[in-house]
Amino acid sequence: MLTNGTGDTGDVKLPSVVPGEELRRLRLELGVSLGKLAKDSHYTKGYLSRVETGDKPMTAKMAQVCDSVLGTGGVLTRLVAQTTAEQQRRSLLEVCPYRGLAPYSVADAGWLFGRERATTALVRLLSERLSGAGPTMVVAASGTGKSSLLQAGLVPALHRGALAVQGSHRWPVVTMRPGDHPVRELLARVADTVGADEGYLRSALDDSVLDLAKVVHEAVNVGWPRSPNAGAGALDPARLILVVDQFEEAFTLCADTRERAVFVRAVQALSTAPVRSEGWEGAAALVVLGMRADFYGPCLAFPELATALRQGQLPLEPMRVQEIRDAVVRPAHAAGLELEPGLVELILRDLGDVAEGEAGQEGGCEPGALPLLSHALLATWQERREKLLTVEGYQRAGGMAGAVAITAERAYERLPESQQEAARAVLLRLVRVNDDGRTTRRRATREELAHQTGGPAGAAGEVVEAFTRARLLTADAGKVTLAHEAVLRAWPRLRGWIEADAMALHAWQQLSSTARQWEAEKRDAELLPRGSRLTSAREAAVHLLAVVGEVERAFLDAAVAQEVAEREREQRRTRRLYRLLAALAVLLVLALISIAVAVYENDKAFAERQAAESSELAVRATAVSSSRPEVSMLLAASAWQRAHTTAAASAVLSTQAQAYAGRLSGHRDRVKAVVWSPDGRHLLSAGADGCVRMWNPRTHRQVQAVFRGRSPIRALAVARDRAFVAWGNDSGEVTLRESLDGDAVRLPLRRPTSRPGERRGAC
Repeated sequence: MLTNGTGDTGDVKLPSVVPGEELRRLRLELGVSLGKLAKDSHYTKGYLSRVETGDKPMTAKMAQVCDSVLGTGGVLTRLVAQTTAEQQRRSLLEVCPYRGLAPYSVADAGWLFGRERATTALVRLLSERLSGAGPTMVVAASGTGKSSLLQAGLVPALHRGALAVQGSHRWPVVTMRPGDHPVRELLARVADTVGADEGYLRSALDDSVLDLAKVVHEAVNVGWPRSPNAGAGALDPARLILVVDQFEEAFTLCADTRERAVFVRAVQALSTAPVRSEGWEGAAALVVLGMRADFYGPCLAFPELATALRQGQLPLEPMRVQEIRDAVVRPAHAAGLELEPGLVELILRDLGDVAEGEAGQEGGCEPGALPLLSHALLATWQERREKLLTVEGYQRAGGMAGAVAITAERAYERLPESQQEAARAVLLRLVRVNDDGRTTRRRATREELAHQTGGPAGAAGEVVEAFTRARLLTADAGKVTLAHEAVLRAWPRLRGWIEADAMALHAWQQLSSTARQWEAEKRDAELLPRGSRLTSAREAAVHLLAVVGEVERAFLDAAVAQEVAEREREQRRTRRLYRLLAALAVLLVLALISIAVAVYENDKAFAERQAAESSELAVRATAVSSSRPEVSMLLAASAWQRAHTTAAASAVLSTQAQAYAGRLSGHRDRVKAVVWSPDGRHLLSAGADGCVRMWNPRTHRQVQAVFRGRSPIRALAVARDRAFVAWGNDSGEVTLRESLDGDAVRLPLRRPTSRPGERRGAC
């Protein structure tokens, strides 16, 4: 039993609070989580959360169930019973019919207007694909309302039996977002909905995606009625309806490419794999994927998704003028509110891009405008006068352009100064910066947001609560995220924070993604960063926005340990190399010394050998100097060439002191005259053979035959100053030549004919 705070256990005096607030207080006091209360009371966590925040009224039945689960002794039942009819009427007026930046959920179906045409088109397309043709894809730009269409439009329509299949209104519906681990999320949601064991589903998926489809079909059809009434045919087997919202998270949040591929194959198999059951054949599930249009390209990399985009795509058009009017007016009327005349026209004008199309057709609003419109209406409702939504309240809230910024600034400024820095860290952790620089939302746990905020204890939780009350954040199932990506663009302060810390955010997200992949790959050392990448990762880890969990810390520690080990190995290798180089240098020096000694000894031996040979030749030259002066001179010269010894020098000088007639071989008879040429470089000789020859005195070789005659030449003369050469023969002829190369001129001088018997030579 709960006490009233004074120790009494009797009737508790009910506080002046609404039932939802009292339910939250009692639940927290007992330490019961929202998930446990949802499980025990059979209400969804989302519905209980909205009751606690006042978005939904607490019914008498719900009060009884919660009293029973929590053991409050009927506190909530009595609190609900004491509510008067007037209070109920005022409570209705206190319910905002607009969701702000948050998408409409299944529980908000009564407030969704203006999407009837799109819902009908989606149901029609889904009906056409009942034969197992694959996923149906709803593609639209961010802020077009695809999440609200799927949650508050499609799912309630299916529950109403919109599909033309008997019993389809009872088919189980699973709604999910891929998140960081889409396969794990898929198996958990399916297991929770159909009552199957998650481990069993995982085992089937590990075998093949076809086995998963078969197991899901069997789980869905456990207890499914085969004969609804007597005489009627059996119902077709039930199918699972899988609605995957924010499908782009499989690309933005899931870092494991293999898990992403398995997830795509799984949803494809659920919607296409033929399952046979008692003569019936069809797919195990109807799958609907909601995706942002700017992720069209990544989807085309998967053939399964390319086929769905080609054959089963519903491009979600922007809302038309009348649809926008319905979305503004009809929720207000349903909540008992009235709109001041001119408010709707002002809103349509502020939308800016709502215009008349060609040929009188209505144009659509700009993509991304719906969240701003919904939040502007929420802010206008907060500024209402009794039950009247006014133009003044709309303008005071900031209108279409400024409502989000004003709401966010108010929530931020209400925070104590000590929590404002924590708010920056918390909000930036809910932002993801992609490789191409685009920013998107990301989900985070409260524990992650509370970690390393840099503020006082509990600051992150207070920030989350403040911005959740302002409808800028949504919190469910332990995860927190921005209510819509429009907040990223519409709030200048947040936009400035993102621009300032975009590089740090991206670096940290890269680190976190790589660490998770490393963990998934059983800590493969090849995935650890090195060098500059490790430096960047360590810098990212110490940034104020970084949330270093166990996986990231282990990842960085392993990378640092690997780098230290590699550095030590490199240092050891370097030291070994230095030692080897030093040894080689010593060996090289020793080798050079050895070579130098060997060369010296060789040169010395050669010099000694040359000196010995020179001495021997000098002795031989001296021995033959008198008998064979020519040989003596050659031996002495050879001795001097071998080595400049004293004996060789003495032999050379001795031979030079002897008279020696050199031999010039070439004349065929006696040589009669010898003179030097006019230039002094050659020797001229004349002989009895009638020839004048030129010799090289150095080589003792004939250079040329200057003259060839028949009569012996006995006289030869040279005029050096005039370069004349003249010779005379026995025939009495004198020949004059101006130069050795000039023409010979015979002078007319004759003497008597030669004596009988005188011999003439021939050249």
